[in-house]
Amino acid sequence: MLDTLGLPAALAQMAQEMWGDSATRFTLRTDGAVEDLPEAIKTVLFRVTQEALANIEKHAAASRVELQLDFTPAGLQLRVQDNGRGFDTEFFQRHPSRGLGLRHMRERLAAIDGTLSISSHPGQTLLLANVPKAVITRFSRQEPNANRQP
Repeated sequence: MLDTLGLPAALAQMAQEMWGDSATRFTLRTDGAVEDLPEAIKTVLFRVTQEALANIEKHAAASRVELQLDFTPAGLQLRVQDNGRGFDTEFFQRHPSRGLGLRHMRERLAAIDGTLSISSHPGQTLLLANVPKAVITRFSRQEPNANRQP
């Protein structure tokens, strides 16, 4: 799916499948010059988004979910934000056997030298996944036949 649709379209399709017939309002924005990413990075960002959206669907009781991909000279930032009930992020850091999805998101990003930060309180949870430009460049060099332009 990632190869044929590209990352933004694949994420929009995933959200449509989750919330297409529900009252949850989903928006997707991209900022900056959208570039085709190396497969490893697209896969990590797709899986992180998939886990984040699944957590929102299961636990947040959100009526609004916003997804944003910011392509900047510094790299790529994925923002997933909802207006749900929120959760205690420190609890899940102290109890690693709980919140496996959050841990898997962090591990996936760490495997490509990206970072994840999460802030949450009632009415807003914000997940930020960052992939520095140097990482994108390094992975692009490992895929010499990849098409760089969307």
